[in-house]
Amino acid sequence: MAGQSTDTEIKTKKAEGSIQTFQEKSIFASYYRSSQYATLAEKLRSQSFSLGWTWILQTGISELGTNMNGPEFFDVFELVGSNYSQSQLFQFEAKTNNPWYTDYVYPLVYEGYPVAGVINLKRRTSEPLGLPPLKAIHMRQNPSDLMLKEEMVFANAPISVDPTMTSIVFNLPLEMYRDYLDFQSTAANLSVTQSSPRIDLLLLKPFPILRTGTYNLDIKYVLPGIRKVVSVNPFTINYQSSNR
Repeated sequence: MAGQSTDTEIKTKKAEGSIQTFQEKSIFASYYRSSQYATLAEKLRSQSFSLGWTWILQTGISELGTNMNGPEFFDVFELVGSNYSQSQLFQFEAKTNNPWYTDYVYPLVYEGYPVAGVINLKRRTSEPLGLPPLKAIHMRQNPSDLMLKEEMVFANAPISVDPTMTSIVFNLPLEMYRDYLDFQSTAANLSVTQSSPRIDLLLLKPFPILRTGTYNLDIKYVLPGIRKVVSVNPFTINYQSSNR
């Protein structure tokens, strides 16, 4: 109204503290490139395989193998471990449906295990090879430590060194022969106080040499970490005596 004054008071407040702006920070980085094949079966089909060959390890005992060649190698993560290690991504297990085993090795070495009811395996535990040692198979590649490096992934380039040889090695004859010697040693000690046709068989019959024929096995693909078998791929080595 006329003749009256109005007082106005303006107050301000200052915000205290700080503003934080967060940014992404990399704490782990990994570089990878997958196989050109969706499954192990596809990769195996891309390979060419030789006829079976043998390599003499000692008198009467040979390893059996087949060489393979294809557009994609196997790297260190697939092959890592000792010859029979079950930690790699590939695992192998032989079938027993071949005459060399069913007609010669089994009746002499493993039939009726414990042999004669009292002879047990002493030189090794049953795992990881099994009893009989059907897992005594491995993949041999030279060099065995091939691995994709970061710069190869970015350049979409292959490993600069190709393997000179990749083979599947069927080493059951050697491991079964070692079991035979183990059982035979116990049988010799038992023969001092007792005798039976089964003990006599172990003492008197030599270990059978590898016969020609087909040798079947399974190649298994195992997920790392959880050790789950996700595929089983039948495979056959065709061995003829002239392939040495």
